[in-house]
Amino acid sequence: MAATTIRPRANDVANGRDARAIRDETLIARAPDYCLAFLTDPDNPTRLAATAGIPTRTYTA
Repeated sequence: MAATTIRPRANDVANGRDARAIRDETLIARAPDYCLAFLTDPDNPTRLAATAGIPTRTYTA
């Protein structure tokens, strides 16, 4: 089965300090089948995915 990968950037110009949170919430709202995260601070996006019932695997640096 093929997978579609998305890697959007946070829009710091339009959203300021909230840019990353807005990006993460938008991604979770798309209800992906799986979340694979390579993050230095995995708390927020993986928590959002887990809360939404999205299977998540996190790799930290």
